[in-house]
Amino acid sequence: MYTVIKNKVYNTETARMIARYEHKTLTETLYRKQTGEYFMHFFDSAASDDDNRAGWKGKDKIAPYDFETARAWAELRLDKAQYEELFEGTVDESKAVAMTIKIDKASAAKLRKLQSETGETVSQLLEKAVAYL
Repeated sequence: MYTVIKNKVYNTETARMIARYEHKTLTETLYRKQTGEYFMHFFDSAASDDDNRAGWKGKDKIAPYDFETARAWAELRLDKAQYEELFEGTVDESKAVAMTIKIDKASAAKLRKLQSETGETVSQLLEKAVAYL
């Protein structure tokens, strides 16, 4: 599903699926964009394609989630091992510091390749690299 909310694109085809929870006819799927932003895709198999509930497009709804909301959802819906695998060592965005850096093209290409292979954000990859120093 693809949608734009407040000038931001949310696409389930290009984002990384983090976790899924199913209950009766409702499926909740947590995604993380390459930018590190989270969002939830709700799918109600009992709804009709013409259903016009608030914020829903037929059977689907996408809702942006901040870090804390995503973590709280995972803590509620996932078992302990899944939760720790997904959120252990992640950065709380409210405690993060924005930085602008310049690196050579070859290093940037390596970072992008590693990002696509691991699904981690550039920030997470750089933090891991700095931890080794």
